[in-house]
Amino acid sequence: MFLRRSPESEGDEFNIWAAFTDLMSNSFLILSLLLIISLLKPTTCPPPPPPPTILLQDSGVIRFSSGKSGFDSENMFREFDKRDGIIDEIEKYSKLYSSNLVEIIGHTDPKPINVDKTQIVNINRNLDEKLLDTINDIGTDSVTNINTDKIVSGSNADLGLLRAVQIVRILLYHQKNNGRLQGLEFRAYSAAHSVPLKLLNDEDKRRIEIRFTRLNENSTIRI
Repeated sequence: MFLRRSPESEGDEFNIWAAFTDLMSNSFLILSLLLIISLLKPTTCPPPPPPPTILLQDSGVIRFSSGKSGFDSENMFREFDKRDGIIDEIEKYSKLYSSNLVEIIGHTDPKPINVDKTQIVNINRNLDEKLLDTINDIGTDSVTNINTDKIVSGSNADLGLLRAVQIVRILLYHQKNNGRLQGLEFRAYSAAHSVPLKLLNDEDKRRIEIRFTRLNENSTIRI
């Protein structure tokens, strides 16, 4: 004896499969839409870490004579020449962060420089006249002959600038004569004692900061 399905039961079975097919189709469309939205949504990446700042503390190996821009000893120049010294560090980080401009910033302690007031005019005139020549006059003599002491500091702002210039002159010497630091530009700045660190003593406030940036004239905003 054979059992036969009634037409009603066949219709019911057909409707179930049609509903299931519609459900799968709709689910696929929804998943596809969500996937497209996720692809179109901009991803938020964390900002890259900033380049480091090389800090030359006056209490470390690189030391300046009190109130002057010349080094305390000729042995200080060896820190620039030795392996993994200052020049190696500048080259490494400038390549790592695609920097073409290195900023040298001189900082001082807040103690005012004792200068005879009758000499201030001459000191300021001497700085204005000699500054660019001092930066650009880099010969082929020994790097230990590089010295900025022929310009006398009349203030902490002058002193911070001249100490930064002293570092720039050494770097330019190696760039010109030893093939180092190629493709880099150097600029000297002075912060005097306007950017104090929360340090315990003035020796650490007398410091040189070396910072890395990228110079692009096309992205300059002129106001």
